[in-house]
Amino acid sequence: MKHAVFALLLLMSASVAHEAEAAMASPEKKCTDQARATFKASVWAKSPLSKFSDHYNPIINQCFLFIESTQTIGDDTSVFKTLINVTQSKQYGMWAKLGEGDDAPVRCTVTMPSGDEEPCGNETQFRMLIKRYMQQ
Repeated sequence: MKHAVFALLLLMSASVAHEAEAAMASPEKKCTDQARATFKASVWAKSPLSKFSDHYNPIINQCFLFIESTQTIGDDTSVFKTLINVTQSKQYGMWAKLGEGDDAPVRCTVTMPSGDEEPCGNETQFRMLIKRYMQQ
């Protein structure tokens, strides 16, 4: 009987320790896991020319997913860059170059901390605007 009680207490303490360890997983690790799951569930995951990275921003305690994808549509190759706030399940930025060449149309917008949408004209501007979210 004494051994059974001891075994039960040991099992319970191991279970509590495991739950505490899971609860204390670092925000960075949680972000990585959430970003990976979000990417895998997205349409981008089906494209072999898509890649992603996760960014945990400790200043605002938010997790971001940055997706880069190249897609061939007809004879044109388009490039997409998308920033998603995984914590809020909301797209925060999008840059797309629809076709090849310097004259290809570009679509670009970034959600600012105020909630307003800020248009951008090129990839450099896009990267400058999303930099505030990509801090680590």
